[in-house]
Amino acid sequence: MIPKSDAVSHGTWIVEHVLALLTVGSFAYLYWLLANFDLDAPLDPARVPVRIVLAGTVSVIGAIVFWFRMYRDYFRQRPEKNAAAWGLFLLVGAHLAALFWFVLHWRPRHRPAR
Repeated sequence: MIPKSDAVSHGTWIVEHVLALLTVGSFAYLYWLLANFDLDAPLDPARVPVRIVLAGTVSVIGAIVFWFRMYRDYFRQRPEKNAAAWGLFLLVGAHLAALFWFVLHWRPRHRPAR
């Protein structure tokens, strides 16, 4: 049985999962930028589709919010083992570390309230 303090509303559960998907989208956006543009050449604004820029901006902002929420969750619910290593990993690894924290710690502890 999950303690009452770890139960979250269905809306919060959905928001966290959407933010996780946006974080994955930010990695896809970064890969797309690196694959399609030469960093040494000047950027031609005509080559950048507006929809891609808008989607990338939203995904990067979502990834920053997601990282902040997972870092805050780390401070509220520190693991018993390797707490310092997790904290350092979340600080240095940022978005990728936040995804690991989400899958390994946040999701097992939180279930939507019924």
